[in-house]
Amino acid sequence: ARCDMIFEAARELDAVNPIVNVFRGEAFDAKKAAFFDSFPAKLARLARQLRESEGPFSCGAAPRWCDFMLYHNLDNARLLEPAALDAYPEVRTFMAAVEATPRVAEFLQARPKPVDIGTKPMLEPNVPGIRVKK
Repeated sequence: ARCDMIFEAARELDAVNPIVNVFRGEAFDAKKAAFFDSFPAKLARLARQLRESEGPFSCGAAPRWCDFMLYHNLDNARLLEPAALDAYPEVRTFMAAVEATPRVAEFLQARPKPVDIGTKPMLEPNVPGIRVKK
């Protein structure tokens, strides 16, 4: 039940995805401002849930499926505002724990980086040998 609750709380942050990946210009500015108007209260609730967990993840010492959804949306929020998570050490600890998970760390090293957010959003071109050495 706790994992479901965290997943649904993470879904409340889903609006960040099209802000990063779709919107441009004035629409981007308006959507970003609206997202960050409500983000602090939602982040505070998530931080409380992480404080109450038994480990760095939302449901204890090992990651669960809900943690990956939460990580994704928080990472996108951090992409838009790099200091967005700074006020909550438990959120920063959670993010670092997800990033240290071996398969996640491998993925994060290889994934393309979003570029031109707010103007012409896309993923950086995948130039062989730039991110992943074969």
